[in-house]
Amino acid sequence: MLSDKDLARAASEIRDTPGGRIVTPGGVFKRLGCRPRCGNCFPLVVKVIHEMQSGREDDTRDNACAHAGSAKDRQLNR
Repeated sequence: MLSDKDLARAASEIRDTPGGRIVTPGGVFKRLGCRPRCGNCFPLVVKVIHEMQSGREDDTRDNACAHAGSAKDRQLNR
């Protein structure tokens, strides 16, 4: 399961890479070695990206995405 903290960390790492890549939900999942299964968590990922880019974090965030599969999960499900 991915937490909002995992998402924010990955988004920050993408933003801080040389070349200034644009942070996207797909890029965040790729950075974490995951793939979204249903896309229901994309609004949360976009919110986390925006909060990270604006330098603020919501102290009440404890959201997670239980539907994002890791690369290891994908290998097991084939």
